[in-house]
Formats: sequence, structure tokens, C-alpha cells
Amino acid sequence: MQDDSPIQDNNTSVRAPLLWLLVPQILGYLTGLHFEVFPGLCALGGLVLSGGTLQKVIIESSAWKITWAGCIFSAAFLYGWGWYQIRDPIIRDHGLLELPPRAVEFTIEIRRVFVKKDQYGRISGIACVDKAPATLDYIVGREIYFRAYTQGLKGQFVRGDVLRLKGIVQSLSWGNSEDEEFDKFLLRAHVFHASKRAIIVDRVRPANTFFQFCHDTNLLFQNTLRDGKSPGSDSLADVFVAMMLGEKTALTHSQKQQFRHSGTMHLFAISGLHVGVVAMLVYWVFNVLPIPAWIRISVGLCVIFLYVQITGGQPSAIRAFLMVAFVWGSRIIERKSNPFPALVGSAVFILILDPAQIRNLGFQFSYAVVTAILLYGLPLGEQLRILMEPKVTGIPKISIPLWRRFLLLITNWFMFVFSISFAATLASTPLTISNFGIATPGTVCLNLFLVSMAGIVIQLGAISLILEITGLGILTSLINSVAKSLINIMIWMVEKAVQIPGFFQEVTMRDTILGPAGVLFFLGILLICHKFINRLGLHFFWIPPVAFGIYIMITIIPT
Repeated sequence: MQDDSPIQDNNTSVRAPLLWLLVPQILGYLTGLHFEVFPGLCALGGLVLSGGTLQKVIIESSAWKITWAGCIFSAAFLYGWGWYQIRDPIIRDHGLLELPPRAVEFTIEIRRVFVKKDQYGRISGIACVDKAPATLDYIVGREIYFRAYTQGLKGQFVRGDVLRLKGIVQSLSWGNSEDEEFDKFLLRAHVFHASKRAIIVDRVRPANTFFQFCHDTNLLFQNTLRDGKSPGSDSLADVFVAMMLGEKTALTHSQKQQFRHSGTMHLFAISGLHVGVVAMLVYWVFNVLPIPAWIRISVGLCVIFLYVQITGGQPSAIRAFLMVAFVWGSRIIERKSNPFPALVGSAVFILILDPAQIRNLGFQFSYAVVTAILLYGLPLGEQLRILMEPKVTGIPKISIPLWRRFLLLITNWFMFVFSISFAATLASTPLTISNFGIATPGTVCLNLFLVSMAGIVIQLGAISLILEITGLGILTSLINSVAKSLINIMIWMVEKAVQIPGFFQEVTMRDTILGPAGVLFFLGILLICHKFINRLGLHFFWIPPVAFGIYIMITIIPT
């Protein structure tokens, strides 16, 4: 018998007008990645269709609604097709990526430092090429991985430093790789060239005051979280630093492997979880101040942005900051702050600025997971809460025994966290399989505890840092001890989980493109189901995962 029970979904509205731009924008970018045409033709077609859209708006006739929708969709598609070919470097570098290595002198501006100095006196990181000889002018303005001897240059090398290097520059696709996994990471980050054998000739220009401040503050934060101990002397403190500041280099190789196999490596990337926890703390603090809302929001966003920059300004953190900015910004203009339209708006904004993000794995993970949580996880959690609530009427809440209320609270928490973890795992699975050749079905259960515990650890870390800044550093050791105790439990849980047969499995997709296609398929199913949510009733909750499971079974190679 069909269940027509209404769905209780008061958390998220899927009404997002910018979807009319985002969907054709993504389709246009994907078309531009595989089919090249003269961008001017795309722009001309987009202008013609934009004129048709304006005409339909002026006429204001209901008979033109379908034509109007088709015009705006097609115009956005053509603009996206042309814009992608102009902005994405891989479009212009197909042949250049096959050129042989060259020994040259070039100038870079550091974007991120991986290793400050190894046993051979080398530093490594990602930088933007500032100047290069005419033979390598195609890498100017592009990011490059570098590993160079410091040649006795004194001082720390930080983000924003401009260095002159002399060494061999080559495409990552040229020759044998020293570390194939690391090269894959660089390619996913849109880094196509590397100079792994280089020396630093000179520091052309030091980092500006702001970047130097962020670097010094980061070192202060690391020292605070480690209780003044040196890196490597306390493994739990190193994990604490990695989780709070995104310093993955603080993790040992075995720790990285365990967290990767357990599907929980996302805990060490400054992203939605970290920025969301910090934003929540900032909101609580500023919300009690008797100042206008727009001042609270503006200052709060500045604080969150400063945290993002202190942790290195990683792309995942900037994306999370933009999501928060769009949600909070809607409150300044006195509109209802709904997270899904804000999420769509931030995606449109990021993809206009940098169309190449459509190929970025971090971008795909971030928006796929957050969208799945908003469209499926939150409604599922709310529905499970309603189903699990005791059906009693006429009894005041205060009359319910304390142990029953506590049990109900724990049950509601479990249902909520399970729903979030289940939705996130569904959205991330095709990308995990296609890029890493691994499936982690056990992550759904493990994340029930790890994500909640990680949120508490991040809150404790933030409190510890605030106490240090305000001169109450004497209390930080106690708070750090509590945080490290939780981290110790998390590590134990991960070690035990990866030993469970079937917790993670090595699987392969028939083609890497099927990973992103699976994400689009799943999110498309969710949007369609939301369109008919009142007709579907409780069927809304089984249709997306079942359809998605069939897709995964069809696209993976049996082992």
C-alpha cells in the first residue's frame, strides 16, 4: 500500500533560482573540457539568447515561460562553454604538457609550504610562477610544485615569499615518477609542472606584513596546541595540530594510511567541519553583544577569514568560508538565510572566478557532500526523529521521567548524526572509488562517533587558542589534555575499524569520468525527488539510495 504521509522537512528549501545558472554553467564547462570551439562564437550565441530572454521578460506572457527558460538555460550554457576555454589552463596546455624537461632560472611566489626543511636542507611546496624564460613562458601565472635546496639562506620561507630558483622544470606527465600517489594529488590540485631538482638563488621579495603575521600566528598556535613541545615529540599533539590547523605533514605515514582507509582523512583538511565549528563559536560570542546585526556579521566574517588565512588559505577552507559568507550575508540584506540557495550562489561565484575548479577533486567533494546533507541528510534525520518520538498527547514534557528524556535526546542525536554520515558517504563514494580505488562502507558507522568527537576537539582547540591570545595560557594545558584524550580514543577506533573485514574494499570504476557522473546522477535524483516530495511521501527516502546503489553496481568492475 502506498504511503502518502507528508514529509517533515522544515530545515531546507530547494528553491534556488541560481540553479538556472549553475546547471547550464556546469554543463557548459564540461562541454568546453571535451569539445573546443572559438569562444567568440559561444559569446555571440549567448548574447543573442540573452536578448531573447529580455524580450520574454518584457512581454510578461505566461505563454512564453518555456521559451524564456530555454533561452536563459541555453545562454548560460554557451557562456560557460566559451568562458571555460578562456580560463582553464589545461585547454591551452595539451601539447605543452608533453614537452621535455628544461634547465632554467625562474621566479616563483610561494602559495603553500609542505616541508619547511628536510634532512638535506630542502624546502618544498606549491608556488605560482612569476617570471620565466621565453622557452617556458607558458608556465607564467601557473602553479608549480617545487623542491629546492635553500643554499644557506636564513629565515623561514612563508606564503607570499618571492624566490628566484635555478633548476629543472618538467611536466608531471613526463618520465617516471618518484611518488606516483603524490603526483596524482598534485594533478588533482591542478598543478601540472614540477621542479624537484632546484636550488634557491635568492629571496627576491619577502612576504608582505599580512602573510608574515599569518605565518607567525600559525607558529604560535602550533606551539600552544603542543604545549611548547617540539614537533614529533608528542604524536597526539601532532594529530591535534593536523586536525586544528590542517598541517597534514604532522601525521606519520601509518596514520595517514589508517585515516585514508577508514575514509576519515577529511578531518585533517580545513573545510566545512572546521570552518563551521569556528563560525558557530564566533556566532555564539558575537550574538550576546549589544551591537547591530550587520556589524556582528561583518566582524564575525572577518574573524573566520583570518582563521582561514592563518591555516594557510587552502582552497577547501576558502570554499567553506564563502558558503558561510553567503548564508550570513543574506541576513544583512534581511532575507531568510536558507543554506541551499547560499550553497548554489557560492558555487556559481567560485566557478565564474575559476572555471578550472570544476575538475578540482576538493571542489567536487565539498559541494557534493554538503548538497547531499542539505537535500537528503537533514530531511532523513528529521523524519527519523519524528518516527522515534513517543506518541503521547496531553502529557507535559516536564512530567516525562528524566531518564526517558535523556534516552530520547541520545536517540535523536544518533539519528541526526547517522543521517548526516549516510548522506555524506553516498555523495562521496563515487569520487572515492574513481580517484582512490577504494570504497569505505564502514565509514557510515565510524563517522557517527568520529565527526562528533572531531567537532568537540576543534572547539577545545579554538578555546585553547583564544585563552592563549587573551593571556590565560595557563589554562591551555588542561584543555589540550582533554582534546588529546579524545584524539587517542579516535585513533584507537580507527585502528580497530580498519581491521574489520569488509570495512574498506579496493574497487575500480570502469572509467574515471563515472565518478563525477555518479555525483551528478545522485544529486539530480535528489532534486527530482524534492520536486515531488509531497507525492512520494516516505518513498522519498529509499528511492535515491537504491537508484544510486544500482548505478554503483553497474559502473564498478567486479573483483
